[in-house]
Amino acid sequence: MSRRTTRNVSITKSGIIARELMDKMIEEQEKNKINESVDEQDNKLLDDLLSKYVNETSKHVILEFFVKWYPVIDVPSDLKNICTYYSTKINDFTFDGSDAFNEIILPDKYCHPYFDFDHIESNEQYASVITWLDSLVSEFGQYSIGGYSNDPKICAIHNLKYNTDAAKKISIHVVFYEKRILQQNMMEIVKKVGNQNTRSFVYDINEFLDDSVYKLKHVSKSSRQIFRHILSNKNFRGKESIYIAGQLCKPNDQPFNQIIQCIQDDSSTDDVISNWSNVIHKLPSLKEKEKEKTNAKRLVDVDNGVAEVAGDGKIITKTHVKNIQIDDIDFDDNLIVFNKEQMMGLLNKFETTFENLEKTTAPIRYSPHPEDFIKECYTECKAFRYNEIIFQEKNKEGCINMFTGFAYKEIKTNDFTRIQPFLNHIKNVLGGKVNTEQNYEYIIKWFASIFLQVKLKIGTMMNFIGQQGCGKSFAIETIYELLGIFALKNVDQLSKIFGKFNAFAATAIL
Repeated sequence: MSRRTTRNVSITKSGIIARELMDKMIEEQEKNKINESVDEQDNKLLDDLLSKYVNETSKHVILEFFVKWYPVIDVPSDLKNICTYYSTKINDFTFDGSDAFNEIILPDKYCHPYFDFDHIESNEQYASVITWLDSLVSEFGQYSIGGYSNDPKICAIHNLKYNTDAAKKISIHVVFYEKRILQQNMMEIVKKVGNQNTRSFVYDINEFLDDSVYKLKHVSKSSRQIFRHILSNKNFRGKESIYIAGQLCKPNDQPFNQIIQCIQDDSSTDDVISNWSNVIHKLPSLKEKEKEKTNAKRLVDVDNGVAEVAGDGKIITKTHVKNIQIDDIDFDDNLIVFNKEQMMGLLNKFETTFENLEKTTAPIRYSPHPEDFIKECYTECKAFRYNEIIFQEKNKEGCINMFTGFAYKEIKTNDFTRIQPFLNHIKNVLGGKVNTEQNYEYIIKWFASIFLQVKLKIGTMMNFIGQQGCGKSFAIETIYELLGIFALKNVDQLSKIFGKFNAFAATAIL
């Protein structure tokens, strides 16, 4: 049955009731023979009419759909084995003893807003939870609340079930059964930020909320949330039941009102919460709080006349210039000598850049302090920085040289007898069949230039083509070995050299 049809039926029933009672009112007025005024008769019958009408319309209309559930809390991973229950039959479910009803909430579009509280320790904390829940009613509608406590006084005050064996002082489940909410909005409301030790809610929800029952992700993700009905005990497969069932706290409440699942029908969205941000507000981040604190201080400065508001709205601190005469200044002819603590305090006031080292703090180097003392202070304040990063044969003062030398030590000789077989291989394999001598000479000079001038970019690339297994790679791999860390071996993609992320090629010569 659709929502619209259900509402029409409810209105039709109310109309019939009204007509019946109005007819009865007229009949009673005509037949009444006692000394009772017409107004009193009217009021009595009107009260009957309103009472019957209110009782009829206050009943929560349960729309029929399948509720996913399982009798034990350790639900199998295979969702094909889960159970379904008619929503209209939930109120008839037997929750006593070992019977348990565990909702299986899967990623979907809508659900009823639900909140779980397991960290309440006092009557005052419980009252703060109720105050917060009541603040949501204007947007979320009425809510069902149920739970238990191991404190008899708290149970008596709030109509909770008394459970002497309960480990938690107070445990309550709350479901706003009158309205639906997008699951993604529900997950957003209870979101937390921060690291594992200092996580905090993003929105101003009650601090005693348990955020462990909100594991639903996007509908395309494989996630689920098991939520035990508040009237159920905790049952496990092959184990004894844990008897911690609670009870409904409000009069005339019903078990179905604690069901989180709802219909996914979009034919009518009048009951979908769209303005939840009217009652649940986002908290400022630490950065925003610091900014608010700074702005508040600046406004105080404006009030005190220390700062002023510029034309563009920015707050500018005023600079007070005093009219000081030369005779008002104290002079001391003695040289100022700092101890180490004073010198470090002075140097730390300057950014440790080369410019500050060379110019700003230069007078310190001409002070009466010994050279060792100045160097020690400079070193501790990390004043020595490098001007640039270079890649060349010789080191340069004030620079980091990325070139640290080749893998093997150079031997100066004119005797190439030992490497002649290798040179012959280059000539016969890489030199080609046409212009072999000319090609061989170019290849040797090309390789030699790498070792003679590491800073120089050759600007050309050699490409060797030949049959597989002829020995092309042997010559190149030998050069790789001589270059050591300054060679890139087996680059199979040009993006590794010419792309955005090519830092590993920064020191590569070949």
